[in-house]
Amino acid sequence: MTQEEYLEILRSGARMKFEDLIALIDDDYNYTPAGFTNGEVENTADENQGSAKLFCFAAIHQLSQLETLHCFGQYYQDVLNTPESDSHGNIRNFMTYGWGGLKFESPVLDRR
Repeated sequence: MTQEEYLEILRSGARMKFEDLIALIDDDYNYTPAGFTNGEVENTADENQGSAKLFCFAAIHQLSQLETLHCFGQYYQDVLNTPESDSHGNIRNFMTYGWGGLKFESPVLDRR
């Protein structure tokens, strides 16, 4: 699937799979791990790098907060189904703080 096809499907409102986006990113981008802050969550370069890839992809493509959340697929649905839980901290913090709460130590993705 191309990036354009992925974005078209995303914008159609279809259910997305986190794994599909990560596979697309791995095919189309060079990846350099980096730490990032997401609201109240501090992530080192050794943790939550799937979220880092997703957030950077979303920023590159200027996705809305809701479009970005839909890219998390089943993990976003888990959060919606369990509002009192503390699982999936990066998703929960992004829901609260949005793009303003997201800061990276350095760029994570570079287009091949």
